[in-house]
Amino acid sequence: MRILHVTRQFWPTRGGLESFVLALCRQLTARGHQSDVATLAFDWATGRPLPSRDAYAGIQIYRLPAFGPRRYLLAPGVLGLVRAYDLVHVHGTDAFLDLLAATRPWHRRPLVLTTHGGFFHTRWGWRLKQLYFATLTRLALRACAAVACVSAPDYARFARLAPERCLLVPNGVELGPLLAQPKCVEAGLLVTVGRISRNKRLDRLIATLAHLPADVRLAVLGPDWEGLAAGLAAQAQRLGVADRLALLGPCDDATVRAWLARAQLYVSASAYEGFGLAVVEAMGSATVPALSTIAAHRALVRPGHDGFLLDFRRPAEAARQIEALLRLPPAALATVGARARSSARQYDWPAAAARYLAIYAAALDGQPAAVRAA
Repeated sequence: MRILHVTRQFWPTRGGLESFVLALCRQLTARGHQSDVATLAFDWATGRPLPSRDAYAGIQIYRLPAFGPRRYLLAPGVLGLVRAYDLVHVHGTDAFLDLLAATRPWHRRPLVLTTHGGFFHTRWGWRLKQLYFATLTRLALRACAAVACVSAPDYARFARLAPERCLLVPNGVELGPLLAQPKCVEAGLLVTVGRISRNKRLDRLIATLAHLPADVRLAVLGPDWEGLAAGLAAQAQRLGVADRLALLGPCDDATVRAWLARAQLYVSASAYEGFGLAVVEAMGSATVPALSTIAAHRALVRPGHDGFLLDFRRPAEAARQIEALLRLPPAALATVGARARSSARQYDWPAAAARYLAIYAAALDGQPAAVRAA
């Protein structure tokens, strides 16, 4: 099978969606399928141009010039690629999806969409987003053979527009090295992983840190795509916790694993997540998650069993709960971490790749997306 994955950003850019596409391509390539990527011709974080042709891990990468506003960049060059493939897998609901859906009568290739949270990560332009979703996105979904919704909230939202095409297909997560990695906990170390963006609400984590004892530290691993790091550092300075906050920037997989191995807790105050890939990675490392109470997090953990849910909108209360967790006997916290690792195994990539191959086969056969994958 020849599959073209279309995504706004890909390697060497790092993030949850980019990691997902890379891991899926690796899984498909290992199974003997051609799995290539079309993406934009620049690094989203820095604006740095990237080579128009590249290869990584056996994946051919086509980087395309684009025009238009930053939030809706059109790259018509993708249309020159699709006919060389049996199927096109679009990642995210953006201009790529609209273009490929509108031109499907011409290229006649089955389209599979993975939602990745859509474009509802922030409240910016909320009314416009809702109007766009109810009109242009509705039309685009009609051109898709299947819509893989990565979480129950995504499924509820997208199934309102195209119930016969939507499947619940939780993200696959690259857990292999994490499942085998031993913990070597540093008392008081909190870690969070992911790009620095508004929906992550790192400001709430810093406010919570200010209410915690002086021996508690917070490490933030991830690129600053929205230029927020300076403001967060200034907030930490005002609150007197600058010496306990480490904004580490982009980190490779080995560095992330090393920090998770040391973390006493994994923390996330996100106001919105499409799935929570970084949370599952942390759980796979046997790190106990302490998470905001959003829908995506509620779907991942059972409070008190394999993680905890906190209200970071109230930093003092969240800090009180975190301090109580940090004071638990090490054996008790390790038990919760072991349960977290066990829960994470269901998202390991081999099973997820098999689900996508079944979706592709049905799409190529012209069958409706009838199987609900959990």
